[in-house]
Amino acid sequence: MLSSNATALGSFNEPGESTLRGAVTLEAFLLGLDPIAQRLMPIQGLRVSRLDG
Repeated sequence: MLSSNATALGSFNEPGESTLRGAVTLEAFLLGLDPIAQRLMPIQGLRVSRLDG
């Protein structure tokens, strides 16, 4: 069962600083940017499984 709750470390950068931290936070929340409408939009994530054996 999937939960509607998520936790991720968020950070804010000063102008001119790297945007990598913000991208990682958006990815953790399964959000993407719509540059035309200038809003956040849900994205599909990839399920990662580990096979033992």
